[in-house]
Amino acid sequence: ECGPRAQSYYLEHHQWPDDEEFCDEGSLVDGEPSFPSPGGSAQWSCEGIDGGQTAQCSASRSQDCSSDRQPPQGWSQYTSGCISTLGLGWHGDCTVWDGGIWSSPFYETGGVTQRLALAGRQGTPQQYLAIEVETTGMLSDREGRISAGDDPFANHPPTIVTISSCPGDFHQEAIEAETGCYSRQDSGLNQLFRWGGMDSSRDCKLESGRTYYLNIIPTPSPLGTDPDDLLPDPACEESACGYVYNPQSQ
Repeated sequence: ECGPRAQSYYLEHHQWPDDEEFCDEGSLVDGEPSFPSPGGSAQWSCEGIDGGQTAQCSASRSQDCSSDRQPPQGWSQYTSGCISTLGLGWHGDCTVWDGGIWSSPFYETGGVTQRLALAGRQGTPQQYLAIEVETTGMLSDREGRISAGDDPFANHPPTIVTISSCPGDFHQEAIEAETGCYSRQDSGLNQLFRWGGMDSSRDCKLESGRTYYLNIIPTPSPLGTDPDDLLPDPACEESACGYVYNPQSQ
């Protein structure tokens, strides 16, 4: 009989549950299968006992996050116009790290600053950034950091910043259990994350071969606030608000 690992998983699940088995009865054939990729599936066989019938088992993984890891209600993702050369206006793709905002993969970017801001001049203060980050090819002992400082051409509201499997995810408890990458940026210079691979001793841990999202939301609400209760910052309503971000691999 198939075990409890034969089930449907959400996008934020990225490994087999430790306390569950592939087979309830019989023995696993041909070794452990890899965990399903987003939108994919995994198959395995449980060989019957004493000549019993062999069970064919499978697990699937959704491309969507679970209902308790969704973006805050009433907020929208800001997708374009968030980077620029200082003072020359906003432009660019705000949704992808490699090729969108920075020109090199997340784990290889070194000391290249970019302005990330939400153009509140559109009269929409309830906007967040969700930047897709790929760690394919990153070694398990790789380390780096992300710092942020004031932008001379934008307002500097308090901002919650996360790295999560889910876009627009600001659920503190779930993020701290998954990656540990949950932080706050206030005006001035601040080191947001000292990240590392799974073999690193750093608290913000990222697994190789994964898709994550760097999520940024300007809000005066305290850390740990339910995302649906986050308040917009009034500074983002009339003009751009944001920071200069500086990721470094080290």
